[in-house]
Amino acid sequence: MLFFPQAVEGVRLIETEPVGDDRGYFARIYCLEELRAVGVEFRIEQASVAFSHSKHTLRGLLSGTAARGAKAGALYSWQAIRRCVRHA
Repeated sequence: MLFFPQAVEGVRLIETEPVGDDRGYFARIYCLEELRAVGVEFRIEQASVAFSHSKHTLRGLLSGTAARGAKAGALYSWQAIRRCVRHA
């Protein structure tokens, strides 16, 4: 895993390091030890995948506001790893 600091404090771009051969490749997308080595200290409580059929559609990029089904106006705070696999 490769970590690149971004302009926003605490945000890092995480890229994979694929190791391949004629069959394809393998790439680590999560490693607690590597994350801790760059100062990422949080417990993963949920892992999800989202897919969008239409171009220009983002899913699962919640901010500190109430999630769907939560009490209106409620504020939440959490840390997250987001991964964009491919765009339409």
